[in-house]
Amino acid sequence: MGTLVRSQHNVPIQVQDWNHVSEDVKEKIWALVLEKYELEETCKNYILQCCGNLFRSYRSKMKAKYYNPYNTDEERLCYQMMIGGGSSTFGVHRRPRISQTKTRQIGQNK
Repeated sequence: MGTLVRSQHNVPIQVQDWNHVSEDVKEKIWALVLEKYELEETCKNYILQCCGNLFRSYRSKMKAKYYNPYNTDEERLCYQMMIGGGSSTFGVHRRPRISQTKTRQIGQNK
């Protein structure tokens, strides 16, 4: 189910919260789950709740990895995330780790 909510075709990364995902998309995800598993309709709310938890976890991990390590928007722009057209993979261009460490040390010495 995690791959369903991480897929840019189903839920784009720009969606801030699972509650903002349209009912049509949730129905599509439910249909995809039913293709793989034999479940009763009574499980739908639980499954979609689990998908919401997975989506929140995914966004949290992405923020921790690509946003939080940098102190300013300028630094964040230096380490841009390139999201392919409709792709769920991320190609990240980064400077070497040494320069990141030096930048943090300089910022902490102020």
